[in-house]
Amino acid sequence: MTVRRIVTPNRFIGASGDTKPTQATNPRVRDGDTFYEQDTGLLSITYDGTNWVEKVDPSLSAGTNVIGKVRLVTATGDEATEDTDNSINVTIVADDVGIGGGIQYTEADTDASITGTAVMWEDGSDTLRAVSAAKPLPVEATLLVGTASIGLLAAGTNVIGKVRLVTTAGDEITDDTLDAIKHISKANIEVIFHPFGKGNLTEDGVQFSALLTTSTDVYEVVEKATINIPGLGTPDEIEFGLTGSFQSSSTAESVLFKWEGSDNDTDWLDLHSEITYAADASALKEYTLSGRFVPTGNFAVNTTPIYVRLSIKSGGAGGETAKGKTKNSSYVKLVYRA
Repeated sequence: MTVRRIVTPNRFIGASGDTKPTQATNPRVRDGDTFYEQDTGLLSITYDGTNWVEKVDPSLSAGTNVIGKVRLVTATGDEATEDTDNSINVTIVADDVGIGGGIQYTEADTDASITGTAVMWEDGSDTLRAVSAAKPLPVEATLLVGTASIGLLAAGTNVIGKVRLVTTAGDEITDDTLDAIKHISKANIEVIFHPFGKGNLTEDGVQFSALLTTSTDVYEVVEKATINIPGLGTPDEIEFGLTGSFQSSSTAESVLFKWEGSDNDTDWLDLHSEITYAADASALKEYTLSGRFVPTGNFAVNTTPIYVRLSIKSGGAGGETAKGKTKNSSYVKLVYRA
C-alpha cells in the first residue's frame, strides 16, 4: 500500500445503517476522512477515499480507560449480539484460569478432588467447611400435621414431637390394628391379640362367645376371628393360648373340636390334631390348647389380615347336637425379631 498524506480530513456523521460516502459518490471525500455512527458510537476512517475501516486505539494505558460503546466480535469475526433480555451469551471454550468450566459432576462417580463449585457452611467455631458425610449441613427439622420425613437423626436425644407409626408396607399402626404392644426391645417385638369371647363386661372379667349348638354331623364354626397384624414381614413364631368350653347332648355322644388358621379365610390349616371330648352331658368342660407355632402352609402369616377359628362337630352320626363356645382369655401372640 502506498503511504498517503492526510490533509484537512472531512468528518461525516450518520447512522450505522447508512452507506458511507466514497469519492465516486461524493467528490469531497478524501483520504483520512472519518465517519461517526451516532447509534453505535463507532468511528470509521477511509484510507483511500473508497474503503472504510473501524478506527481502533490498539493500546490502552494502565488504569481506567473510558472507551465508549464497543462491539464484541468472536475469533471468527461473528458479532456477539444482545439477547432479548439485554444479556450477552458467552461460551467458555477452555478453562485456563481455574473457574471450573466443563462437567462438574458425573452420576455415580467418585472424585478425590472436586471439579467446579462446592457447597460450604460455617460451623460453630467460625470455620468454613465443605459439606460432606462427616460434616453434614446442620438441619433442625420440624414435623407439621400430616406426613413428613426427617431422614436420619443425629446421635443423642432428638425431640421430634408426636409421630405416626407406619409399617414397612406403608400401613398405619392404629389402636384398631393392635390390641396391645406388650414388649419392644432390641431383641424382638411381640404383639398380642385377644380376639375371642368379647361382649358385655362381667364382674369377674370372664367372658364367652355365644354358645353354638350344631345341627349337622360336619364341623361347624363356633367363632372366627379376623386379626389385622402389623406389616412387619413373617413373624419368627406365633404363640397361642386358646380356650374353648364344650358339652355333648347326651351321655352317649362325644364332641370333636379343633382350632384352625388361614391366610385367606378359604384354605384352613389345623393348628393341632382333632381332639375328642368323651360322651358326657353333665356340664360344659374347658379345654386349653397352647404353645408356639411355626408359620407354614396355608397359615404362613405373611399377609394381613389372618384368620383363626374354633370348629366343633358331634361324634355321633344320628343327628346329635354338640355345643361349644370360646373364652376371652384366648390370645394370639406374634414374635418378630429385630
